[in-house]
Amino acid sequence: MTRRTVIITVSVLIVGMVSTALALLHTQMALRWTANEIQARSGGSLQIGSVNGSLAGPVTLQDVTIKTRDYHARIARVTLRWIPLELLVNRLAVTSLMLDQVELTLTPASSSQSWQLVKPIPPHLPVVVVINDLSITGMQLNAPQLAEPLQIAQVNSAAQLNNHEWNLSRLAVEGQGVHIHGHGAWEVRDGEELDAGLVWNLLLPNQPAFAGEMILTGSDQKLLFDLSLHAPGGMHLQAEIHNLFTAPHWRGELQLTHWQLQRFNSALPNVDAGGSAQFAGTPADTQFTGALDAHDPQTGDWQGLLALQYRKAELEVKQLQLTRQTTRTRFELQGKVGLADAIPAPDLHGQWEGLALPFTGKTWLRSPRGTLQLQSKSRHIPLNLNGSPR
Repeated sequence: MTRRTVIITVSVLIVGMVSTALALLHTQMALRWTANEIQARSGGSLQIGSVNGSLAGPVTLQDVTIKTRDYHARIARVTLRWIPLELLVNRLAVTSLMLDQVELTLTPASSSQSWQLVKPIPPHLPVVVVINDLSITGMQLNAPQLAEPLQIAQVNSAAQLNNHEWNLSRLAVEGQGVHIHGHGAWEVRDGEELDAGLVWNLLLPNQPAFAGEMILTGSDQKLLFDLSLHAPGGMHLQAEIHNLFTAPHWRGELQLTHWQLQRFNSALPNVDAGGSAQFAGTPADTQFTGALDAHDPQTGDWQGLLALQYRKAELEVKQLQLTRQTTRTRFELQGKVGLADAIPAPDLHGQWEGLALPFTGKTWLRSPRGTLQLQSKSRHIPLNLNGSPR
């Protein structure tokens, strides 16, 4: 056999193999086999109702269910369009990935589990993944912390992932009362760096509108966190977080301006409050100390001091003192508030001097001095007052 014949034969075999592979890409049988393999390897966490299309695209999956310890997701339809030939240059190029009618349910965390942030470990990717357009249409978010489901009309993003960097170049979330825009980049190699930003406008059911922005820069060894809130009140939080995924600890400062309590609950006093606090600690034990200023149109200006400690799903109020020098009025509160359940469980006690009886709203009903006790019993919160009107 001559050399020319060998070359021709090998070329024909290569062309035949490529043609066969391309032909398989356009068959639904190959797509169904791939979907079955993915389901089998998921260990039961992924279920696909039906598969249509071919591996060459577009691929349509219907009735997709994902179950993990942290969340359950149901997706009515997933549509994938990609460029298979990009695999020849080590790129998985997804032109569009569309998810329709998504229901995401976050499972309640066990109160007995300690707080722990697990460092994300990126999978070893044999190719660079590029998603030009990821869109979600019609999403419902269920969470134990939400009184009713959060409806999101549209999510749109673009991303690129490889073994060294994850880059989210565009993120937009729109819905009824929800407007979020952001970006992010994370280098996952040695000496990894994080640079992310987020701007949001959020209106939750039965809550005031929240608007603000957040910036994260640094690494998991030293991460700088900067959070600003423009509504319903002004807030600026700066924190320095060390050893985020190993032995996290932090320190920082929180500043508040023009927080009107009635925006959160119409039954609260018409008070415009502000102040600053310093904090330091770990996820299991963090302490806050600071000063408060408040203005009540009926009673005037107040000054306050606070010392709080958060430890294992419990907030200890070591000191909460409000004074008004012009009338020698003083109010003090101490105790603990359990935060393990969705509804806080207070066990607080306090005393006052020269103050209208707390929470009655009756400015003419005054007491030279008295005590109060606030306790949670069977999800009812009785308020016991001990004072004498004058």
